[in-house]
Amino acid sequence: MRTSKRYNLERGGSETLNPLALSIQKPGQTKQKRLAKLIELASRFSDQLKPYSACRHSCSYCCYVAVPVSESEAELLARASGRKLQKPLQPVDRVYWLAERSYEHPCPFLKEGRCSVYAARPVPCRTCVNMDDTPLQCELAQDSNANVPYANATVIWALHAMVTGGEIQADIRDWFRADGDGAPDIVQKSESKAE
Repeated sequence: MRTSKRYNLERGGSETLNPLALSIQKPGQTKQKRLAKLIELASRFSDQLKPYSACRHSCSYCCYVAVPVSESEAELLARASGRKLQKPLQPVDRVYWLAERSYEHPCPFLKEGRCSVYAARPVPCRTCVNMDDTPLQCELAQDSNANVPYANATVIWALHAMVTGGEIQADIRDWFRADGDGAPDIVQKSESKAE
């Protein structure tokens, strides 16, 4: 990544992101209200990074990686898409475990190279921002253990854990299975296709 492309959220985005992040933590709010604020925070985060990222319209490389989705987010996706929400066959107790997985099939909401639920996409999709100059690392990541320089969304992920803590978490493909009952086709990243 070129140093000229670095974006400092502390300077460039904190005036809009920090107050929203703090408001999520205020007591006395419903989970739905907090989740709505969290989704807005994640959207602002990615919108502010967009001019500096390799992510472009119709780029769908990230739609093949694991997408940890909470039950609350899955319910929002079901309402937005009209699809039936299914009980996950492979729920995870540690979201980071999903980072070790990729899939042969894309997200079930990817249609003709575009997200069909873009306005309702979950927080993980909103915060998956490649900060390199080109999408080359994403292209390589499909078949290897390429290290994609994603934006640091640690604060948003911590808030996500606070808001959705205690909920079932599973990959998006497990909540919305194509065949209605089979588990998603999982490929361990260490099992590179080149091997």
